[in-house]
Amino acid sequence: MRQQSRGGVPTVLQSSEKCYRSPTLQKLLGIANLEQRIDNCDRRDTNIAAG
Repeated sequence: MRQQSRGGVPTVLQSSEKCYRSPTLQKLLGIANLEQRIDNCDRRDTNIAAG
């Protein structure tokens, strides 16, 4: 699991926004998968904050 750093932080921020802003995907994936995906986004944001 390696992050593609195209342009650095902005790319990661966009991917995290996709996790939160996709109600259609949320319904398709199901609540369990959705929670896991959001958790991954939170970890990414934490990594950015940690530097």
